[in-house]
Amino acid sequence: MKSADKIKWIFFALAAILGSLQAWAFRYYLDQDAISYLDIADAVSKGNWGELVNGYWSPLFSILSAIALFIFQPAYYSEILVVRSVDFAIFIATFFAFEFMLKQMTAFYRKIRSAEINETSVTVFYVFAYTLFLWTSLKIISVPLGRPDMLVALFMYLATALLLKIQNGSRDWRTFAIFGVILGLGYLSKTFFFQLAILFLILSVFAVGNVKMATGRILLSGLIFLCISAPFVIALSAKKGYATIGDSPRLNYLLFIDDYPWGCAGELPANAKGTLKNPVKKIYDNPRIFSYELQEKGSVPFTYDPTYWCEGAELQFNLGPHLKRIYITAVAYCVLLLNHYPLFIAAVLTIILLAGVKSFLKYLKEGFLVLFVPLTACLMYLLVYIESRFVGSFLAIIFLVLFLKVIHLTTYVKWLKNITIAVLIVIIIKSCLFALNNMREITALGKEQLQITSTLREHQINKAGNIRSFSNLTWARLSKTQIVAEIFDADKFWAKTEESKTLVYSKFKQCGAEAIIAKDPPEFCEKTGWQRIDNTDHYIYFLAN
Repeated sequence: MKSADKIKWIFFALAAILGSLQAWAFRYYLDQDAISYLDIADAVSKGNWGELVNGYWSPLFSILSAIALFIFQPAYYSEILVVRSVDFAIFIATFFAFEFMLKQMTAFYRKIRSAEINETSVTVFYVFAYTLFLWTSLKIISVPLGRPDMLVALFMYLATALLLKIQNGSRDWRTFAIFGVILGLGYLSKTFFFQLAILFLILSVFAVGNVKMATGRILLSGLIFLCISAPFVIALSAKKGYATIGDSPRLNYLLFIDDYPWGCAGELPANAKGTLKNPVKKIYDNPRIFSYELQEKGSVPFTYDPTYWCEGAELQFNLGPHLKRIYITAVAYCVLLLNHYPLFIAAVLTIILLAGVKSFLKYLKEGFLVLFVPLTACLMYLLVYIESRFVGSFLAIIFLVLFLKVIHLTTYVKWLKNITIAVLIVIIIKSCLFALNNMREITALGKEQLQITSTLREHQINKAGNIRSFSNLTWARLSKTQIVAEIFDADKFWAKTEESKTLVYSKFKQCGAEAIIAKDPPEFCEKTGWQRIDNTDHYIYFLAN
């Protein structure tokens, strides 16, 4: 067995063990994004395919989850395990997509610098690369969150690998057909991928190097991409009443630059323009209570399609707030890199010092095509909003290309190998500790959600109110309880007199709520009819018929 294959299977075993530990830790936990994806998947598994047309949540992850739900038909407490299985399967597929990309990267460098390749350095590169994959997948993106970010990584690695394969000389039509499929599926994973797909198609012309030869093949890739993406774009545009590939970028601009409240619930900015078509209905002023009667879909209608509530709001370009936002995201990038990538940054700086700046810059020019898409993606996120999981796969590719220079170094190779192995050990230890910490904390949180779920199912609560906090709402999904209204000012509510609270309770009853759930209420609440749910920090107030 070749050295590269040995390394691959060793790291596959590590990835499978650590990934399964992380997935198991989250076996009772769903974050808000995952709840919405699962609600849509549930509707699709029952034949309601129209629910895939959503302005905020892209369809592919919901489709995969719907297939799993349809096959296994899980009980309420087991459906998270089914979703975790989907997460884990995507993670394993991503590992092999990453491995395919590594092969194409090394093949490209062998093609242009075959005389300078040092095989020991190739081994160092593979160890570094798989270590980076573990860190990116487990820490930055995370395996079991029920979100499409791992899917984006999967298709990003595959698209990059195919671009490299084309640059390495592949001209067969099948490669370009698969390229189009990958780009289309990438878009169905996340709206943001649409722009990346256009970039990939343009760059593939340069990868071929012959416009005449490239034209027909790129048209094939583009046509397949359009065949996959167009049905969703057309359906969504028809639903929204205007041309759109997805409204998540528009919503983020409203939230983070135009200063709209989440879901356009609450006071709109003074300079707001347009008229909301589907405003969240405020049914009480102090405390603010919002009803979701206009869109009673999903466990949490407020987040089932956040763009629904903001339809009609007009974007306004504001240079000052936009520059401020760019500064905030730039700082977030710096924090991300310094907190999570210091060892990888040190490794790249070491390569630059050993290779020499001039030689390294010449190498970067050769790797321009591969660097262009992930760098552009990172810059696009810089404009409005960033989370580490959004850019994990892009940063992984950037670090890989920067470190790939190692494979032609002939000096200090043993020294580099030892340092890389040391980095690997540190990353594995940190990943294990991270997974174990998750197991303790998230398992405890998940069991609490099951206790709340059992109480709601025992009392057959179908609709409930919620005193909004940063608490997890897994219980709503598992118990099939719909949150029909929420209090947005918890402190103001608890400061009310009992007489005023009675009026608040009546507002929830008018919305059809049979109970209200609260997390961490004041201690005196138990004297006023609130009941603690087992040994959790959640309380329930039953609304009498």
